[in-house]
Amino acid sequence: MRQSTFPLSILLAIVLASSSFTLFAQETNQKNGQKPLVILGREAERCETLLEHLRAATDVVDFQALPVIETEAEDFVIPTVEVGKKPVFLFTSPRGVEYFFVKETLPKDAFVVALGKGTQRIIESHGAECHLVSSIETTKGMAEELANYFGSLDRPITDFHFIQPTCDIAGRGIQKRLESLGAIFTRVESYRVIPHPQLREELSQLTEAPRLVLFYSPSGVRAWKESSELLPAAASIGPVTSKVLKENGFDVICESPTPHEEDLVATVLRALSLIVAAK
Repeated sequence: MRQSTFPLSILLAIVLASSSFTLFAQETNQKNGQKPLVILGREAERCETLLEHLRAATDVVDFQALPVIETEAEDFVIPTVEVGKKPVFLFTSPRGVEYFFVKETLPKDAFVVALGKGTQRIIESHGAECHLVSSIETTKGMAEELANYFGSLDRPITDFHFIQPTCDIAGRGIQKRLESLGAIFTRVESYRVIPHPQLREELSQLTEAPRLVLFYSPSGVRAWKESSELLPAAASIGPVTSKVLKENGFDVICESPTPHEEDLVATVLRALSLIVAAK
């Protein structure tokens, strides 16, 4: 079980960053009378706690949430599981859970797997039990954990039917890994991702260029690139997003070790410190 490093990571980041932030803000204010802008590329309601902690850490930076993508429900059908096989539902994101439960319920005999604690919490908020939580919070890590877990059981992996409710642009790494072991796997696209319709307009209305943007997904990176020529310094939620950022010409200042809020706060604060140090 992962221990929370929240208080310590925040404290260390603030100590390292505070004097740099002050100088950073003074220089910006002298130029245009505004605080340096940092954007979190997500809906405000999905990063309220993160915004609160960042604003509590320093009041010399303007932290704002700006959604770069939107999601829409898709029609989907849960496959019929053959008699004698056990359904295994794989949820890799909170959104995937939410869109699933809008339309469906889990079979009583389902074995439920979550990618990370955040996804687990949403599953449990719908009254379902989560039987396994991937400790490596990437789909590649989850694929290996699933292969190891089901490979260690007395029952062969062919006795299970894996079902993954996900979005239209999600990768197929988990599916390929389990199918390579002979597993029956069905991908269910319960929602799709689209660029935020007002993103281009909202970015064009910014009174100053952001000094840093936290990107949450590859799709968010692509949506930004399609909507603006701005290439601000970037902080990334993880390695896949970092890869896409670099492919699209962004300078990735920091990459969060996990998508947990404590690590995201520390990552944003550290990124700002590195930006100032490089001046």
